[in-house]
Amino acid sequence: MIQKQKIKESNKDTKELNDVFDDLDFDNNIESEEDPYIVCYKLSKHAGRVKSMMQMKNGYLITGGSDMGNKKDSSIMIWKPNELDGFFYVQTLTGHKSDINGLIELKDGRILSSSKDRTLRIWKSFVKQDKDKENVIQFQVDEILNEYKHGIYLILQIKDGRIFSSTSEGALVVWKDNKYLTFC
Repeated sequence: MIQKQKIKESNKDTKELNDVFDDLDFDNNIESEEDPYIVCYKLSKHAGRVKSMMQMKNGYLITGGSDMGNKKDSSIMIWKPNELDGFFYVQTLTGHKSDINGLIELKDGRILSSSKDRTLRIWKSFVKQDKDKENVIQFQVDEILNEYKHGIYLILQIKDGRIFSSTSEGALVVWKDNKYLTFC
């Protein structure tokens, strides 16, 4: 008997909530009947799925791959913006042995990648001219942070330069650059 009463009260609350939403005219708030987002194009160089992505301050798009079924992808792709608000492929970065779980741009402009393979890699950039004599940013590995004992997932650099990473052991690990930080 108590359960039936609770269900009736719950249905009453739902009906009152539905009445409130019926009174609101959401259609008048939409400027167009078309979908607000449409697919422009696809960037499809990764063999597996894209697990992480970020846009650098200079507009370049960085994407990190992961495994998908029997397709193995532990690469990082670099995409340059073009004048038509699109992107074109520039370079593939390799070296990680498993999923790319996180990508961030460090304060000094380098890229930091984290991986399930238990490593953090720092990639530095340099400018190279492509076949059309346009300057294109290229990347190469600059540092490999010591292999940690568990997979590394999310990464974040805080204002003072320390890097926080989440791990498969359920912990946050704090990293510092010995050149710049004397404290931990």
